[in-house]
Parts: sequence; C-alpha cells; structure tokens
Amino acid sequence: MKKTAILLILIIIASCAAGCAESRKTAVYETPGYSITMPENFDAQTVEGAESCFDGRNQMLVVYKETFEELSVVGLSEASDIDEYVSLVLRSNGMVQSDLKTRGDYDYIAYTAEVDGKEHFFLATMRKGWDGFYMFTFIGDADDRSGLEETFLEYADTIIMKEGQPSAEAKGYLRSSMWIDL
Repeated sequence: MKKTAILLILIIIASCAAGCAESRKTAVYETPGYSITMPENFDAQTVEGAESCFDGRNQMLVVYKETFEELSVVGLSEASDIDEYVSLVLRSNGMVQSDLKTRGDYDYIAYTAEVDGKEHFFLATMRKGWDGFYMFTFIGDADDRSGLEETFLEYADTIIMKEGQPSAEAKGYLRSSMWIDL
C-alpha cells in the first residue's frame, strides 16, 4: 500500500497515452492466484509492487497482493477473514465503513481522485486468496464514471480466486488459450 500512489500515477499516465480503443470480445485472464474475464484488448504490464497489471488503453486493472506473512505485522493471518482485511484497507486510506458498497457476495470502494492534475475514477474490491489478500483496483477517466462503475463491477463479478499453490513454472498469465510469460 505504501507505493500505491506513485505506481498509480505512472500507470494512469501510461494508460491515458495509449488511446481509447475498446473491444467487445472478452477473454479470460488467468494468473496463478486468480482469473478474471475482461475485453480481449487488455495487455499485461509489469508494474513494480503489483501482483499483476492489465492495460485496456482507456481502462486499467492493477492487482496488489499482500501475503499473510506481510500482514502478520498488523495482526492478520491465514485465519483472518476478508472483513478484517477490508477494515484495515479502509482505515489505512482514511475511509470509513460507510464508504464501502456491496454487490452480490463482495464489497467494493468507488471514488475519484486527482492524479497528476487529472481526475480519475477508481473502483477497488478485495478478495482472499490461498496465499494472502488481493486488492483489484480498476482505473478509468473520472468523466466516464457513470458508465465505468457498472463496467468495472461486471469485470469484478467474474473474479475467481484459485485454491492451492500453483506450480513453480507458472510465471505469467493465460489469455483465452495463449500463455504469455511475464
């Protein structure tokens, strides 16, 4: 969480510069810890400190993972539930429980923030994985917030957390049927 602001600034700048083409076809993006379905025009990016990052030109998904070992310093462990992690995230970001919204079986936070002089829309949802807690942060232009919120929630609806440790050679992601090394 410490490097999040700096990383988001760099990611958003790169995302805005890439244009705004959008595909209607979808693809399943598989990583060792989760899978998600989004438009097929999302490309993997490497972002320091992020578990994974997918740039869809005018939309972006940045996924951060905090392992149980890392979280042990604040009293969280494998035995902790998602509500405990969500409370920690809210407190760490100066938010309160009323900032949290619920959709189906998950909670999310939606907000706008200025980054590098430009207003952006963020939607974040947290999930518990086999090895830690994951924060999925969707990013887009704040001017498009009304349309993006539902779009990002539709992507979040498709997140599937994987169980168990992946094989050692799983260092990349699978988009549809094509493996892409990171």
